[in-house]
Amino acid sequence: MAAIKKSQNSLAILTGVFAGGLSGLLGLGGGIIMVPLFRRWLRLPIKNAVATSLICVGCFAVPGTITHAIENGIDWRFALWLTAGVVVGAPLGSKMALKMSDKKLQRVFGLFLAAVAVVYGVGELLAL
Repeated sequence: MAAIKKSQNSLAILTGVFAGGLSGLLGLGGGIIMVPLFRRWLRLPIKNAVATSLICVGCFAVPGTITHAIENGIDWRFALWLTAGVVVGAPLGSKMALKMSDKKLQRVFGLFLAAVAVVYGVGELLAL
């Protein structure tokens, strides 16, 4: 693994603060923010960006979860079932990503982001 520059450390910290803040504020999965920024700012290959974002998400999910739990903001009826699904789905998705070419994984990620944007945007427009 190549050494990283101080400027990359600063960008990594800035990305983490930004992604962690948005995750805590909006409940966004940090990967939606971090993967594109890791690709652009840190020049990580897609598979490394995905894997690196997963460790970050796990780390910043803990303080966010504690804060929301203290404020009684978690609906545990759903959270526990969703967590069970994630425990099954995450390793499957990781294995699929590792088998894909970088180019195909990049396309899948881009299409997913585009679909999320369209679905969310249409929902917000209809709510006006």
